[in-house]
Amino acid sequence: MQVEIAKLTHDELSTFMESGSITLGSNTFSADDIKVSLEYAGDLGERDAMVLEDGAGVVLLSKKPDASMLAEATAREVCAKVQKLRKDAGLQKSDEVECGFACSEHLTKLILAHSEYISGRIGKPLLPVGKLPSLAVPLLPVSKAKVAVHAIGESGVESTDESIHLSLCRGCAFFNDAKLSALCDPSTAEGVVSYVHGKDFSRLKSDLAASKGTLSLRMNGVALSLKQGEHIFLSSADAISGGAITLS
Repeated sequence: MQVEIAKLTHDELSTFMESGSITLGSNTFSADDIKVSLEYAGDLGERDAMVLEDGAGVVLLSKKPDASMLAEATAREVCAKVQKLRKDAGLQKSDEVECGFACSEHLTKLILAHSEYISGRIGKPLLPVGKLPSLAVPLLPVSKAKVAVHAIGESGVESTDESIHLSLCRGCAFFNDAKLSALCDPSTAEGVVSYVHGKDFSRLKSDLAASKGTLSLRMNGVALSLKQGEHIFLSSADAISGGAITLS
């Protein structure tokens, strides 16, 4: 009977594993009588195989990278460059900063496509440098670094180094330019922006908290009330959420 069992085909064994019994001649065998050991016999060059406990099946894991995996690897390297910059500046995790970048169009598109992933890893949105307030205060000189950009080519994974410039700035206010322009003329708006950026950031936050989100001031003889979440924002994340900044 062992000979007959050894000659069972793949389909017969599959049926046995599903039903838990098989009849050979006049004998019926259960899972207690026949133990089936699974083994992956395919190519392991581009995949890993793992046999589940009790022979319940085989899990195959592809080791061949796709375009999305390679793009995420590049995004992860960008995050590492930002974190190194924070370390170079001697920052603590709780320190409020803003970070901008400038690089090639291709790398920019990749970074923006992974903006949520990057923001989650570095704790802040990574902004195109043109989205940073012009009066933001740099903590360090602009940093130039190399980032490996990976792509799938004819011969497999190909990598090229691209330059990226990173700007690390103190935490600062952001404005909704359209809403501010509707509130006052351009000259007054420019004065308001300068005034707000000239205030100590911690004091600005305290003032807004004490006044329930309204900053009242007089500029060029005009009395103005700036509302947090409408005209003024205390972080790039809030400005993006409030529609004052778009990352496209």
